[in-house]
Amino acid sequence: MGIAYGKGIGEPIPSSPTFFNNLHLALIN
Repeated sequence: MGIAYGKGIGEPIPSSPTFFNNLHLALIN
């Protein structure tokens, strides 16, 4: 999910997947 979020904002972020995953879920919710 973290990588998917990174691609969503146009920036690949392979590091800290859980952190960005939480942000991704926060944006969805």
